[in-house]
Amino acid sequence: MSQKLPKKLFQFIVHFLKSYPLAIGGLIGLSMLSGTYATINAYLTKVLIDYVANVGQGVDDLFKALLLPALFFIVNYEVHNLSWRGIQ
Repeated sequence: MSQKLPKKLFQFIVHFLKSYPLAIGGLIGLSMLSGTYATINAYLTKVLIDYVANVGQGVDDLFKALLLPALFFIVNYEVHNLSWRGIQ
């Protein structure tokens, strides 16, 4: 290793990470995807409350109103879980 290493911290880190641009980009993308979990979850809660407030008295109407937001809650959780584990 006859190559001279950089003296400054940021340049030192970049020196070793520049060999892995795809991996670094993937980790940044997974971090951003995982970071959207709370925002999407809050929006889904709002949609769920709006659906329940506007539903009729029947149990079937309530089930139909809750089905789509509940499925999105599950999908949102699983995407968050998989992206978080991908970062690890």
